[in-house]
Amino acid sequence: DGRGGNGRCEGGVGGFPVRLAPPVATMSRPSPQPVAVRTHSGAARHASRCITIEDRNLLRGSSMSDVLSCFGWPFGGGDPTEAHFELSAPVVGVDAFLSHNWSTTRCDKFLALAFFFNWPAAAITVSAVEAATLALSASGRLPYVEHMRFASSRDHGVCMEMSMWCQALGLVALFVGLFLGQDIAKLFKLRTPTVFLDRTCVCQTDPVRKRKGIEALAAILSNSRSIVVLYSDVYLQKLWTVYEVATFLFLHPQGKLKWLPVIFPKVVFSGLVLVSLSRLCLSLFSTKLVQDTVMVDARHVRYASWLVRWALMLPCITAFSLILRQWAKQQALMKRRLRKFTIAEASCLEENDREIIMGNVAVFAKYFRHVEPTATEEEALAEFDKMIHTELPRLLLSSLGPIGIPYRYSVVMFSVYLFYALDHTAGIIRDGWDTEIRAETFHSHGIRKRWHLWYRDTLFCIAVACFVGPLAVALCSWLSSVWRKSCSGAVSATIGLIVTTFYFLSVFAISELFHIDSSWSLAIGTAAVLAYMACALLVYRPCRRCRDRCCSSARRRRRRRVGRRPTNFSASSTSSESSNSLSDDDSASDGFAAPA
Repeated sequence: DGRGGNGRCEGGVGGFPVRLAPPVATMSRPSPQPVAVRTHSGAARHASRCITIEDRNLLRGSSMSDVLSCFGWPFGGGDPTEAHFELSAPVVGVDAFLSHNWSTTRCDKFLALAFFFNWPAAAITVSAVEAATLALSASGRLPYVEHMRFASSRDHGVCMEMSMWCQALGLVALFVGLFLGQDIAKLFKLRTPTVFLDRTCVCQTDPVRKRKGIEALAAILSNSRSIVVLYSDVYLQKLWTVYEVATFLFLHPQGKLKWLPVIFPKVVFSGLVLVSLSRLCLSLFSTKLVQDTVMVDARHVRYASWLVRWALMLPCITAFSLILRQWAKQQALMKRRLRKFTIAEASCLEENDREIIMGNVAVFAKYFRHVEPTATEEEALAEFDKMIHTELPRLLLSSLGPIGIPYRYSVVMFSVYLFYALDHTAGIIRDGWDTEIRAETFHSHGIRKRWHLWYRDTLFCIAVACFVGPLAVALCSWLSSVWRKSCSGAVSATIGLIVTTFYFLSVFAISELFHIDSSWSLAIGTAAVLAYMACALLVYRPCRRCRDRCCSSARRRRRRRVGRRPTNFSASSTSSESSNSLSDDDSASDGFAAPA
C-alpha cells in the first residue's frame, strides 16, 4: 500500500483525448464551479493547498498508446526507471483518473484498460475489414461454398453461394482492434487518450520529486474530469485507493466514475468466443457438402438444422452459465464489501501516511459541508463511510447495469450474427450479378423472393444479435445470481437448459413467422422483432432511470447542505488570492470552499 517499490502499490490518474501540451504559465482551475460555504479558515486553507498545483510540471500525462504498448509493459514487474518517466509530459489537464493497485496482475490491467479504451479502434478496424471483405466476397474474388437456404415454409431448401469470410475475418478484426488498438493508433498517428499513471508521470528515481508528486495527488484529481476504477478483490482494502475515490467524490460529486472490475472483460470475451464457435459450427453444418456427407433427407434438412442449432448452443450456454455464476458471486462480494466498508480498517504499508490521508479525508468532509465545521475527525470519517455505502453502490449500478452486464456488451457477444448477415448479403449480390446462377438457385421464386430472402435473413440476424441474444444473457445472468450460492454442477446444467430453450424457441418463432406463405410474412416477422426489441428495452432500461433518480436526489442533498446558490469563480484567480479570501475573517470562521 506504500508509494515505493513499483512506483506505489495503488492509485493512478489518467485522461481521455487531451493532447500532450507544453508547460503553461498558469494552471487552470478545476472544472466544476465553486460553492460558497462557511467553514473554519484552517480547514479551508489546508484543503485549498491540497487541491492547488504549485509546480506546473507535476501535472503530467502519458499517451494511452504508450501505456498499453507491448501489452501494458509499464505495468510489468521490476523497479521503475527513467524510461518510464520519459513517457510523460506536462499537460493542461486530464479527463480520467486511473485508480488501481499494484497487486493486480499486468494481464488483468491490460485487458481491462484495452477493453475500456480500445472500442473506437476496434469499431474502425472491424468496419474497414468487413467493408473490404464484403466487396471481395460479392465480386467473387474470395472462395465460397454452397449453403442450403429456404425461401418459404414449403421449400425443401435451395442452394445458394455463400462464404464465411465476413464471420471469420470480422471476429479476428474485433480482437485485433481490442488488443492492438493502441498500436494501430500509433501507426496512423491518431490521437489517443492522455492518462496519468504513477509509474510514468511521477518521477520514481528522485525521492524528493516523488514525494512532491504524491502530495499533489488531490490537485491532480481536481483537474480530472472522470475516474476509472480498476476494481480487484483488494481495492477497498488499500488506503491509497480509498483516498483516491474519496477525493474524487468530494471534488466532483457529479463527476463521471467508471467502475470496471478486472474480471468483467473475461466474462464478455468468454461469451463472445462461445457464441461465435456455435455460429461457425452451424454455418459449416448448413453447407451442402456437409449435408450430403451426413445424408440428410432434403425434406428434413430445415428441421435437422434447428436440432443442430439447439445441440450446439446447449454446451456453450451451459459453460457461459458457469462463468456468469462466478461473476454473480463477485458482484455479491463487491456489494457486501461496500456495505461493510470502513476507512479505519484499510491497510497502509507506511503507517506514517495513514494519519495524513485520514486527516485529509476529514478536512475535505468539513470543507465540502458533508459534516459541520466543528465536527471531530471521527465524525467526519464516519460520514465518509456513509457516503461510500450510499454513493459507490449507485455508481456500481450505473456502470454495470441492472443485470450486471451492460447492453452494449451483450450485443458484442452475439456480434457474429451481424457478420453472418454480411456474408449472406455478399452471396445475394454475387448471385444477382450472374443471371444463370440466379435462375438455377432460386428456381421459380424470382427476384421478389430473392430480396425477400435477403430482408428476412438480415432482420433475423439483427434480432438475434441485438434483442434475443441480450435477453438470453439477461435471463442467464439473473438465474446465475439467484443460484450463485449453490456449487452443484447440476445447477449450471439446469440454467443452461432453461436459457438454451428460451433462446431456441425465440429464434425458432421469429424464423417461422418469416417463413409463412403469405404476403404479410414480412410484416408479421417485423412485428415479432419489434416485440423483442421492446422487451430488451424494458430489461436494460431501469439502470438509467435509477441513475437519474439518484443523481437528482444527490443534487437535492447538496442544495440542502450548501443552502445558497453556486457563485461564479474566475479561472484566472491565483492561489494567493484564494488564501487572502480564506483569511479575511478568522474570528467569524468565514471562507470559500474550492470547487464541489
